[in-house]
Amino acid sequence: MWSGENPQARWLFTSRRHVSGSSTGVYENFNIATHVGDEPHNVRCNREILGAEFATQPENIVWPELTHSTTALEIVSADQDIVPADILFTTNPHVALTTLSADCVPLIAIAHDQQFILTAHIGWRGAADNIASVITSIFEQKTNGNITILLGPAICGDCYHVDPSRIHEVTRVLEASNESGRGLDLRQGLYHYFSDLGYSVNLIGPCTYEAENLFSYRRDQTTGRQAALVKLQ
Repeated sequence: MWSGENPQARWLFTSRRHVSGSSTGVYENFNIATHVGDEPHNVRCNREILGAEFATQPENIVWPELTHSTTALEIVSADQDIVPADILFTTNPHVALTTLSADCVPLIAIAHDQQFILTAHIGWRGAADNIASVITSIFEQKTNGNITILLGPAICGDCYHVDPSRIHEVTRVLEASNESGRGLDLRQGLYHYFSDLGYSVNLIGPCTYEAENLFSYRRDQTTGRQAALVKLQ
């Protein structure tokens, strides 16, 4: 796991294994996703462990329904109806936001001097549909622009080889996603996009495909998911 905090928020990116993880087989052992075929009881146990490590009650953690979209949802309270959305944001200090990934980019954003956090799930389709611009618009509407962005473990360009047409779709909006000329590197594309706009951006963790301690859909097909969590202090 990778974790940290500042005066505004605490954050965490999980890995594939945990000393107390419950999942078995291809989901071994700390799968956090309910939609991948893992036993519901095992996922529930893993989520309870995660909540305890994050000092957050399970009922205060908001889990998104991801659809590879650019849809954003403001979370006012943890018990509101959650519609499908790949971007969640809140100013409520009693809510923890999450996202899930297994090659796509998990993004966390934290405002420095006001109560605001955001999570996003970014795959090639969301990237091509300019999800980065949607996120930037939320920053502009809800914050003064003093933001730190964390880009968690994701597949790198050397491991993510796709059709040239897909690369073209993404590089129209994230030019640096194909800097190496080999494959599609969404994390690098997002890093340069947000850095060029003046935001502080940090890369957290390695390539999911290359790291055995991370789930990778591209590598294993049937597999679990990592989680990213953030909560205001």
